Amino acid sequence: MNNFNLIAPVYDRLARLVFGDALINAQMHYYGVLKDGDEVLIVGGGTGHVLKVLDQLSIPLYVTYLDKSEKMINLSKSRAPFQNIEVKYFHAELNTIGHIHFDVVLVAFFLDVFNQENLVKVINRLNQLLKKEGALLVTDFVNTSKGWHKLLIGFMYLFFRLTTRLEGNRLLDFEFYLKRRGFIKDTCRSFFHGLIESAIYRKE
Repeated sequence: MNNFNLIAPVYDRLARLVFGDALINAQMHYYGVLKDGDEVLIVGGGTGHVLKVLDQLSIPLYVTYLDKSEKMINLSKSRAPFQNIEVKYFHAELNTIGHIHFDVVLVAFFLDVFNQENLVKVINRLNQLLKKEGALLVTDFVNTSKGWHKLLIGFMYLFFRLTTRLEGNRLLDFEFYLKRRGFIKDTCRSFFHGLIESAIYRKE
């Protein structure tokens, strides 16, 4: 389930074709929260474009880069060399990461791939990995009342279920499950006519 190897080579082009720069702009909106020397976990980082963006912040960061797709990991490694960040790559599941605590955890367009049961498990694990005063940066699609949003989300789930064996079949209310686990939304901003939200969550 959730195997993105097949579409890894064309993922960025497909995303840009549909959303332009909205996905990356939303993802990087709150990167100003990062500080010199932060330990950063990127979960489901995809093709690694985010690494170039982080490097361009010109601050030293220690990045753990996790993705289940081997092809995504290989594409991410091809982004090197970097001037300011140190990256350790893991082709693995989230639950295989050891008892390390991170200052910032980045999850962009990652929570939407899970069914309800596994989403709860993922959020619990994120809570365990984040330092008490840390920041969880979540960027993802959100449900709205707009008809064309519903059609687009429905098409995306159909496409990814066919190409990646996506386990999720509908867009869940991530904020509900995050709050239930004890996260508080510190701030947020919407993108792409309200279909995408980037938010900072912190522990209670």
